[in-house]
Amino acid sequence: MKKCTKKVICKRIVQYMQDNNITNLSMPNPFPVSWRTINSIKASHKKKDRMSFSATTQKKLLDFFDLAHYRDGTDYLIIEHLLNENSIND
Repeated sequence: MKKCTKKVICKRIVQYMQDNNITNLSMPNPFPVSWRTINSIKASHKKKDRMSFSATTQKKLLDFFDLAHYRDGTDYLIIEHLLNENSIND
């Protein structure tokens, strides 16, 4: 998973959990992937490691959060984030 994609997805996960008062993993999982995967993504982002997640996992989460994206090899990139980066570099 690309670093920028992981950052955006992690922020969306944390925000979604706060907005919907999800504080306990024993609660029903609203995400299209397992709690284990959600926790791995959050931990990976905090540690800034290069842990990889499957394209299927990325696609499910990008679709869940309704983020426009495109496939770049084995990973997905978020279009909005890419446009913001390009406008900063101009």
